[in-house]
Amino acid sequence: MKRHTGFYFLVFACLVGCAGSGPRLREIVELAPPTSVSWTKQEGSVVLQWQPSPQEASADFAGYNVYISEYSLLFTPPSDLPPVILLGKEHRYLLLSGSQKSRAVFIHIRSRDQRGDISLPSLPEITLAAD
Repeated sequence: MKRHTGFYFLVFACLVGCAGSGPRLREIVELAPPTSVSWTKQEGSVVLQWQPSPQEASADFAGYNVYISEYSLLFTPPSDLPPVILLGKEHRYLLLSGSQKSRAVFIHIRSRDQRGDISLPSLPEITLAAD
């Protein structure tokens, strides 16, 4: 049986090297994102709404981060996310129509704990077509 020690070393080196560049994997996996994210139009604006994260009742839970971008955010590493909109334990966010651009916008929501660690993105990613 041939050993692939070079491959395992590369994976280990990546895990060690990436450890200080953002939230630790343990926090990301343990912190659940909100569920059932949806949107509706309301008087020329868009209302985002979601079901709370299962961990919202935890004392360590801080709130939600909303990210809005002109490109998909699903595979964006946390260090490259656009500016964040910080919310408390609200389950709605009003996106004013004037903030939409002539291009499509992509939106996702992540849970946040007291240390600032964030969850994986909510699914599905919301895509709003350009006006």
